[in-house]
Amino acid sequence: MTIQTQMFTIRVRVEDWELGRLDHWQGPNGCRVCNVSYARMSDTSDVHVYADAEVGRLRCCGCMADFSTTAGMIEHLREHITNGEVVPDTTIPTLEADQAENDAWMATI
Repeated sequence: MTIQTQMFTIRVRVEDWELGRLDHWQGPNGCRVCNVSYARMSDTSDVHVYADAEVGRLRCCGCMADFSTTAGMIEHLREHITNGEVVPDTTIPTLEADQAENDAWMATI
């Protein structure tokens, strides 16, 4: 699925749209911007991880850490796990599945 904004086009997976994993906010010049959330803080997650469409990076919100590669984010999440923090079981496999597309997108920003 492609979402066209006033400034740029964002590709999102239909399942992300349907599962409500997209965060929306008003971006520059009034355009609507979408982020794909890989994990959100909750009773079952100690991390909030998303692809930040505004800066073109993967972001660990609690740490305010940005990553320009998916491998960097995955390594960071494994550190969270090592430290006893809860990372949802689907987060790392979903990042791995999206790795080629995410890394290609981040390389253009």
